[in-house]
Amino acid sequence: MNKRQRRLVNLRWYCDLAIEGARIQRARVLAGGSRHDIDFYLLSVWRLSELARQAATSKVEGAAEVRAAMVERWPRLVEVRDWWVHARSVERTTWFSDCVYQQGPSGSPRSVIHVRHDHDEVEAFYERLCDVLGPLPTEDDMG
Repeated sequence: MNKRQRRLVNLRWYCDLAIEGARIQRARVLAGGSRHDIDFYLLSVWRLSELARQAATSKVEGAAEVRAAMVERWPRLVEVRDWWVHARSVERTTWFSDCVYQQGPSGSPRSVIHVRHDHDEVEAFYERLCDVLGPLPTEDDMG
């Protein structure tokens, strides 16, 4: 297996890790979990988007389209993730029990991510990304 193939296998493996994190956090959020659960849900969805970006950078056919669709669907995901992770100003963002909203320029709330309503789409993006990356190799494939 060459270096590029190993990188793509790693990206594909991390897709499974990211969706599993999203699934666990979703279950916790829906069971009445803490704000930390929605934080980590947002981070797991961002990871899927970032994996699609990396796959596109690696010239995986179809990955750029998956990434573009995720950015179109959740346009504030990267921005919110960046200042959440780097502890930048968050005064325009509010976490509720199962969603994150950001105050828009006119003061109206704009959804960043909603666990209850958006998760089916997260799963669909995961499936699309896995399709473009291909299946994980079996032990036989690894030699």
